[in-house]
Amino acid sequence: MKKLFVLVFSLLGIVILTAQSDRYNINVNGVERSFLLHLPSDYVDGDVIPLVFNFHGFGSNAVQQEFYSGMNLTSDEEYFAVCYPEGIDNAWNVGWSINSDSDDVSFVEAMIDQLSDDFNIDQSKIYSCGMSNGGFFSYRLACELTDRIAAIASVTGAMLPASINSCEPSRKIPVMQIHGTDDATVFYNGTPFISAPIEDVVGFWVDENSCAAMGDTTFIDDINPNDGSTAIRIDYDDCEDDVAVAFYKIQDGAHTWPGASIDIGVTNRDFNASQEIWNFFAQYQLPSSTSTFDTKKDLLTVTPNPAAEYIEVQSSPNTQTVQKFNIINIQGQVIRSFQSFAKHDIQDLESGVYFIQTQDAAITKFVKI
Repeated sequence: MKKLFVLVFSLLGIVILTAQSDRYNINVNGVERSFLLHLPSDYVDGDVIPLVFNFHGFGSNAVQQEFYSGMNLTSDEEYFAVCYPEGIDNAWNVGWSINSDSDDVSFVEAMIDQLSDDFNIDQSKIYSCGMSNGGFFSYRLACELTDRIAAIASVTGAMLPASINSCEPSRKIPVMQIHGTDDATVFYNGTPFISAPIEDVVGFWVDENSCAAMGDTTFIDDINPNDGSTAIRIDYDDCEDDVAVAFYKIQDGAHTWPGASIDIGVTNRDFNASQEIWNFFAQYQLPSSTSTFDTKKDLLTVTPNPAAEYIEVQSSPNTQTVQKFNIINIQGQVIRSFQSFAKHDIQDLESGVYFIQTQDAAITKFVKI
């Protein structure tokens, strides 16, 4: 891990950012990848915590996305971890000819697994957002990784026309889109074979989530009349499985992140995209939740931890009524059960994160191993 200190120059002068993030390296199918991780400033080791992936745009990188989006501030205030992955050749594989060989979906799965090994990530509250190409990639995850990603948001991103025709998510998934009508990179009205019109993208998810065709429109207060843009929000809430689709349409907005720390074009300052994305995410979690883990080790202990050959379950005196133990994987599936406080052989289990579940006096307890 390497602590990052970033010095950023802008037209407004010099801005110093102490990005309280660590860089991690990970091998994915023989390819070395890396990502940054920011934990809330008051994070307590062992706390169960949600995770947000924040993907950079084409030609950008993790450090720039961390600074530009300003999501660390939201992370500190709202108490979630935020991961900034690094794309190969500064791009994400979304179906373009650019970077078409990168197995970025496996990269995301590997990051989830490693971060779950190192931290107590709430498996039901893992989300994805991104800028431009990173927004495209978040949509790809909404199509292909709905068993692990609870909700997504795209800022200045879209979907390929072909992706709209081939996307088959395994469940209904909440989606937020933020886009400017004057975006000169990912055009609001689309580009043939490259990006679908933004309203078609929103319409696809409204249909996919079986929402009512008409959304509720809110005019965002124009608190900064000098930013060259205004915004409305359209909420499609009447959807199946209690999900939703939210759409921020920024009139005259450019290819920018609303509320960003610097202006790189017409940047709406009537709302903060990072905060609104989190407000949206915080309403949702995966249907099969594994988030209610009681990790108090004074109630139940498992040694050694981590373990390779065996585990030994021990308890405090107030858990002697326990009758059964389950070993649960990170998908919430029970893969083994046993009946006693004793040593148990686990050599046949694949490497990964597991939980020991017990039932005592109608209280379910979990310990991460």
